[in-house]
Amino acid sequence: MAVDLEDINRRAIVLLSGIMYGPPELLAAALKPTHEDFATVFVGDAAKQAEEAYAEFWRNPPGALTKTVGAQLRVVTRRSQDIVDSGEFPGGYARIAHLLVPDQAWSRFRLIGGTDAIAYDGLVALADGRWAWFPKPWRAFKVPEVS
Repeated sequence: MAVDLEDINRRAIVLLSGIMYGPPELLAAALKPTHEDFATVFVGDAAKQAEEAYAEFWRNPPGALTKTVGAQLRVVTRRSQDIVDSGEFPGGYARIAHLLVPDQAWSRFRLIGGTDAIAYDGLVALADGRWAWFPKPWRAFKVPEVS
């Protein structure tokens, strides 16, 4: 499967620009994964474990991603198998890289405004054009530290 990372970055910017100031309901409507999405993104039993781990997060989704009016949005997207070597994603991904389905496009994004910068990760572009958000996915799994 050919993944056009530049196109996904552009699409992510459009998506996030429309929801970054929104209420929790807007965020959940745009990004809450379905049951099937977990199996699309995580391998084997990891999908069930992730779905259980994210249940509480999605019962109480965060509100606005930023309150800084006019925040600049920066997005970096990599295929799941390239996340760790890219150096662009948090180190926790090294512990769970083997649990990610290959060829999924994962994005990390930063909202920068004035002296504030907030970083997020775990945004996944799904094949059907939808998006799902799995922030800090390493927290969903009990896996040992990689040395």
